[in-house]
Amino acid sequence: MATVAPYNEFPAAAEELRRQEFARLADAVVPTLESLRSLTPAPFRAEIALMLQRLGYEVLTDASAEKLLVTKDGRKHIVACAMPANPGPTETRDLAHLHAAIVADRAHSGFYVTSRSFTPDAVEYAETAPIKLVDGAKLIASIKLNKADAVLGVTSRFAQNRTLSGLG
Repeated sequence: MATVAPYNEFPAAAEELRRQEFARLADAVVPTLESLRSLTPAPFRAEIALMLQRLGYEVLTDASAEKLLVTKDGRKHIVACAMPANPGPTETRDLAHLHAAIVADRAHSGFYVTSRSFTPDAVEYAETAPIKLVDGAKLIASIKLNKADAVLGVTSRFAQNRTLSGLG
């Protein structure tokens, strides 16, 4: 026979269930670009790190690190994030710093994530380097797909085979 908890334990059990449901629902909320842009750099990188983990990447560095080192399928990648509050588009020099880190760390490739956009010169530069660009629109789309899987509890190979915004 199952034992029934005494009446005085119900409030604690109810509070724990409420906390769990709140956490589950919070995981499902897709942030707006405005809310991402209001974050300081460390929480912004933490949001990106969580998304990458849900996409099957192993995050090897702390989310507070300037650049995130991640692996997937035996390949090392470096993820750099723009300052979320910076109102301007990401420029070529930022991508050049990431490119130098990719070469120095012998990584397979890198992702540059911004809540804004990229200059035309930066886009052109990325086409010649092992860098995949994730602008604000792609970021929100990736988070939306990613969080939809989390709400549904998807841990299928399909979900694990997704990559940041569909990029390899």
